[in-house]
Parts: sequence; C-alpha cells; structure tokens
Amino acid sequence: MHSPEMAAQTIVEGVGKGRARVVIGWEAKALDVLARVGGSSYQCVIAAAVARFFPWANKRARHEER
Repeated sequence: MHSPEMAAQTIVEGVGKGRARVVIGWEAKALDVLARVGGSSYQCVIAAAVARFFPWANKRARHEER
C-alpha cells in the first residue's frame, strides 16, 4: 500500500516525464493491464471474480437495484 505522500511523488514524477497515464500500486497496475489486454470484456472477468469471492456483494447489489 502506498502512502499518500508516496503516491503524490509517483504522480509528480510521472507528470514530469510526460506520461499520459500514471498508475499507483500493483492492484491498479494489474487492473490496467487486464483492461488493456481484455478490452471491454475485462468487466465480465471482474464481475465473475467478485461474485465468486464476495457472494454477499452480489446479493446486496441485486437488492439495491429494486
């Protein structure tokens, strides 16, 4: 986990180097790669993973839709 100060430093360095995208942390980097490689289908992968590992979240989402 990055502290706010470490994240800010990474962002400042990225902007200083002219990077169009600055991604903080391995979780964000993994999702960024998944989105780039999988295109829009990555959302289905994430939804399936959430449904599998957090079954209570799926039930709550369905309840809130009503």
